[in-house]
Amino acid sequence: VLALSVQAAHIVNLIEQAQEDRRTRIGVFDSLDLHKEFLYDRKIDFIIDQDPFSQGKKAISRVRNHFLFSNAKQSEQWFSRSTVILRENLSSFSEMDPPTP
Repeated sequence: VLALSVQAAHIVNLIEQAQEDRRTRIGVFDSLDLHKEFLYDRKIDFIIDQDPFSQGKKAISRVRNHFLFSNAKQSEQWFSRSTVILRENLSSFSEMDPPTP
């Protein structure tokens, strides 16, 4: 199951309420602190981070170039990085300290 950010907490709660052994793999978009806690606690299996800071920075830069310098290349394609965060590499992407077990 790949859930959007708003659905992640709801899906985790449904699985906990069912009190069954979870066999379904759950992934979410966006590396929110709540999602990092879910990942650390093994309630979800992975996070896909789409680097929203770089996406916003590139968009603002294109708008600026278009209006101030009239040199925005409309046909130019640019991509932002996507990163898969697992429990094993969570500390590399986490600004928060992992919860104490």
